[in-house]
Amino acid sequence: MSRNAIGGSVVCAASAISAEAPVQQRRRFMRACLPVYPTLRFPAFCAYNESMKRTAWPRVLSLLVFAVWLPLPAAPQPPQDSQAVIRTGVAEVLLEVVVRDRRGRLVRNLKPEDLEIYENGVKQDIRAFRFAGAERRRTERNERPEPSTAGARAPGAGRPMSLRAVNLLCIVFHNLDPVNRTRAVRMAETILKEEFPPNTLAAVFALDDYLTPVSPFTDQKQDLLTAVQQAFSGKSLDFIDASVAVLTANPTMFTIDVLVNMAAQSATVTDRIAGGEVSKTIVPRADVSMSASANATRGFRARERVDMAHVTGSRAFDQIDTMVSQLAQLPGRKSVILVSGGLLTTGDPDAFGRLMAKANAANMTVYSFDPTELDEVTDTQAAKTALAQVAEVSRSQTNLNASLQERRQQSRQGDALEVAVRSSDLRAALRELAEGTGGFLVANTSEFNKPFRRVLEEMEARYEVAYRPAGLKLDGRLRTIEVRTTRKDLIVESRTGYFALPARPGGDALAAHEVVGLALLGKEPRPADFDFQYGLYTFGAPQGQRDVALAFELTGKDLTAAQDAARGAARAHLSLVGLVKDGSGEVVERFSIDSPYQFSLVNLPAMQSGRITHAQSLRLSPGHYTVEAILLDRAGGRASAKSFEIEVPPAPSSLALSTPMLVQRVEESAAAEGDPLVYQGRRVIPLVAPALDSVSQPHVYFVVYPDKNRPEKPQLLVEFFVNGQRLAAQTAELPPPDPSGAVPMMVSAAMRPGLCELRFTATQGDAKASGSVRYVVPQLKAQTP
Repeated sequence: MSRNAIGGSVVCAASAISAEAPVQQRRRFMRACLPVYPTLRFPAFCAYNESMKRTAWPRVLSLLVFAVWLPLPAAPQPPQDSQAVIRTGVAEVLLEVVVRDRRGRLVRNLKPEDLEIYENGVKQDIRAFRFAGAERRRTERNERPEPSTAGARAPGAGRPMSLRAVNLLCIVFHNLDPVNRTRAVRMAETILKEEFPPNTLAAVFALDDYLTPVSPFTDQKQDLLTAVQQAFSGKSLDFIDASVAVLTANPTMFTIDVLVNMAAQSATVTDRIAGGEVSKTIVPRADVSMSASANATRGFRARERVDMAHVTGSRAFDQIDTMVSQLAQLPGRKSVILVSGGLLTTGDPDAFGRLMAKANAANMTVYSFDPTELDEVTDTQAAKTALAQVAEVSRSQTNLNASLQERRQQSRQGDALEVAVRSSDLRAALRELAEGTGGFLVANTSEFNKPFRRVLEEMEARYEVAYRPAGLKLDGRLRTIEVRTTRKDLIVESRTGYFALPARPGGDALAAHEVVGLALLGKEPRPADFDFQYGLYTFGAPQGQRDVALAFELTGKDLTAAQDAARGAARAHLSLVGLVKDGSGEVVERFSIDSPYQFSLVNLPAMQSGRITHAQSLRLSPGHYTVEAILLDRAGGRASAKSFEIEVPPAPSSLALSTPMLVQRVEESAAAEGDPLVYQGRRVIPLVAPALDSVSQPHVYFVVYPDKNRPEKPQLLVEFFVNGQRLAAQTAELPPPDPSGAVPMMVSAAMRPGLCELRFTATQGDAKASGSVRYVVPQLKAQTP
């Protein structure tokens, strides 16, 4: 919502539809009964509608995409007697740039002449250049002076537009056995208590054959903690599948001994199963069954590890490659906290090198965290055990009476040696992956806060480059940015562009649907996949400005509903993005909404036959404006944009009347201060389309603004016309104004077949103000006997 925006809402004609939102944001459906006072009633031709319904649609915002705002005046302001306001005529862009070498390591020794910045293809002059990090941010925050009212600046004026680097923190759980899972959750809960750098979003993932998100990107720590605790709520693994237990088990050998007694002419056959025993010095405190069957099962799995080592390594390699490929699609800097119990690779250095180059090209830094706590014998004993198994096989080469199973084991001594070497230290690949992308390995410790603080400090390290874009116009269009370096073998990461929009107090962020909408508004030709209608309603004039309301309406059949027959439900998703531009083509206001809907399939026909309306309240200075608006049908992948002119009249000098509007719904809503659509604590939603059905019982809403300097009491004349012929008229004295000096009115509208018109004329002494609303009522269909 824009800086001066007061409120927005969406309603749908299907009364049983509910908005898809968190439970705490859902609103139950209620009937809205309009109060009698100060509703005017005209018995001759009006009927009060006791069955008007309403429903409210909460907003749903997406994370990941940020907006930046230029510090230029948003709209012409009336002269003020207060202190002079400092304004800037030229915007300055503060661009954050991260530079790394080919191995992902931060480059901290750049000079201004090492970088070149191009905006919309035009090279820019660098006005300021410095390297910044966490320590500088803390120093500046401590030295920042307290805000003062003296010499106050206009919102957004005098400060550069900050194009901050987008930091994405990805917590990825990978290859964790049940014991390490508990440790990993505890570790994640610990590090999430640290303070994140500005403009940082985090998400939790589970990595197997696919990178599965457990939570969306967010800066809400509690949501991340909940996701961490639920990361392993799926199918659990038996301890027999634990990687450490399989790693340290001996390969199973099945031997048949035949003892022949020639004297007794008999033979004794004995089968022996060896291997699979778990070394408890390698798995400390492990509660593992040591029965013959358990040992045999572990042994078979260890034998399988040797036989399928290359396949297992390829699978693990593909998992990391999948993680890199999927995260590479995201914007900004990606710091990956890879919480893993180990990584077994194929042993191909070239393939692993290409994988790290791919991660570096995607501006991805991997920090490997092994949750296995420090044990003095775990790593070394595991390696000794694996190599001892190979040595035992080597010594058995001289045994001429070896069994076939033993001969098979001897023939694969080389494979066993390779697997023993590679699988005895699963952290080696984690270390190589981390150091090859500019990160580091954290292992053999239960203290993770200090290394994680180092991760956060590296996330904050960046260059700040300031420049003034030439020929800048705040028209809401995308301006592209390209940063080049004169030094070779360096990877530069920065924002690739921004939408030229006016500043907001405190800054703001663009949601994903806003980015899509603004991008489509900047394309020619603009999309027109379906039709929608719009309406403008003008209200009072506080402080020399005018309160206005814009309404956008489409029929339910134009909104795609994705049906789920199994659940008996349907979903739809509507987004709206709008810009208000002044006569020079610069944006002075912006508004948007993103609303997913969920409703029963039973109510689908009602939704499709009804209307969906969004009403947006704004405060504008008198003048001529252009409104650009686009509606996005997210479920259907469709969009429709329109551009239209509006005229905001000057503030009236005496008695005034707002634009009368047909009422579609009245909804329960938190009343925003100064919202002209709020009537007795509820929000009025206009009906844009003038066509009504024959059974409708509409109301008309408007506001009368009496002249405070006149002693006369204001009166209201209501006239009803059908096809240009006046059928009824009635005059009534208006009730006293509210504390703001306004008299909001709700009038029941008469229904007659044809073109109906209600004319309202407010009088106060010799002052007059008038307005009207028209609507079409169809002929009643004759009933067949």
